[in-house]
Amino acid sequence: MLILLRLNGVNLSYTQKELVELGFAIVDGSINEEDIKEWIIRPLERN
Repeated sequence: MLILLRLNGVNLSYTQKELVELGFAIVDGSINEEDIKEWIIRPLERN
């Protein structure tokens, strides 16, 4: 996902910890599609 965004000119600002937490949340099912969308949009709104 992050590679596709970068290839399309979208650069997200996130920490290594945030990225690892996202990965774990996806694996254990504690994050849904809407939450992932919010995770992507939130850094874009800061820039």
